[in-house]
Amino acid sequence: MPDAVHLDLPDGRGIDFKIRRSGRAKSVWLRVTPRDGLVVTVPKGVTRREVLRLVARKSDWVARHLDAFEAARLERSTTVASRPSRIDLLAIDESWGVDYRQTQSVSLSARAEGEGSLLVSGAIDQVDACHAALRRWLMRYAKVRLEDMLDAVARETRLRYTALTIRNQRSRWGSCTHDCRISLNAKLLFLPPRLVRYVMVHELCHTLEHNHSPRFWSAVRRFEPDPDQVHAEMRGVWRLIPDWAHHV
Repeated sequence: MPDAVHLDLPDGRGIDFKIRRSGRAKSVWLRVTPRDGLVVTVPKGVTRREVLRLVARKSDWVARHLDAFEAARLERSTTVASRPSRIDLLAIDESWGVDYRQTQSVSLSARAEGEGSLLVSGAIDQVDACHAALRRWLMRYAKVRLEDMLDAVARETRLRYTALTIRNQRSRWGSCTHDCRISLNAKLLFLPPRLVRYVMVHELCHTLEHNHSPRFWSAVRRFEPDPDQVHAEMRGVWRLIPDWAHHV
């Protein structure tokens, strides 16, 4: 059974988290999920005091992720479609404020206005059109940031792909063709970095094995020792995606 531990965050909040000991874990890693909160997985032999020191150093990171989950929960609970005022991209640890400006243009556009600031301008009274403009921005931004992340994982694993396509899909995080062209879902930017890395490892391993055979999973486990645990984490992550990010 996981150990239950209490942590005081810098903003005064107190949270309870779990320490999960794994014989397959090679390092300490933290994950925050809507269902389980903070869970810290550690190799056997790591003491509770060592875990507490590490988590204390990461307390700002934990607070940001908890805030992002709460913001996503509140947005999902809103019954009336609204224009988001903030976009939290957990994958790259960025939070973007969104401002809206009414203009005479009948169309809408979303563009960056300085670091961490987006401006949506045009006929902003059309909420669905605002959402569409934000989705177009998300696709453009995902192309840049996910490509950088995929290139880093490709270098780490020494696995090569031939091209990258960014899509906005409801049910697939990624795919890989027989000629090693990888497709990634732009909504990966809303997921924690560990899960994004796993999706990329999964698709890069398909450049070796275009199936889910034992040889494929053996390749995956070279870079992610516990894929079953990651799969369990990913079951509920669609709840992290704001409604506006989905195509109507």
